Amino acid sequence: MVAAKVGGLDVDRGILHVSGKTGPRDVVLSTSALNTFINLAGKRHQDDALLPAPGLGHWKSGQHSRPFAQAVRRAGLPAETVYYSLRHHTASMLIKSGINLLDVSANLGTGVDMLSKTYYQFLPTGMKSQLDAVDLG
Repeated sequence: MVAAKVGGLDVDRGILHVSGKTGPRDVVLSTSALNTFINLAGKRHQDDALLPAPGLGHWKSGQHSRPFAQAVRRAGLPAETVYYSLRHHTASMLIKSGINLLDVSANLGTGVDMLSKTYYQFLPTGMKSQLDAVDLG
């Protein structure tokens, strides 16, 4: 996300194009997230950072540590919270809400196998009712 550019925001499709260690992908945004990013982008240039470092434009390695720790404190989260904690929470909540693993995988840039192994306990239950609804005859 720190490398996301204003030009990566596709308002019409409601996505943000990002590129990271898992490669480029399009992240589907909620209406709330889309509106937040629209406001952040404003009238800035397409190559500008969507989430700029204070007074610096694009973030450089390690520059996020102090601001992130401050945000963690302000949010009342445990001091040991790291970016991955938020990613884990997001994956857990998306899966608990019933969004299928393939969509979660595409949005987070994570393999379906890893998601199914790590988050199996969060998959919605209700297989019996689903099986009962299937007509095998």
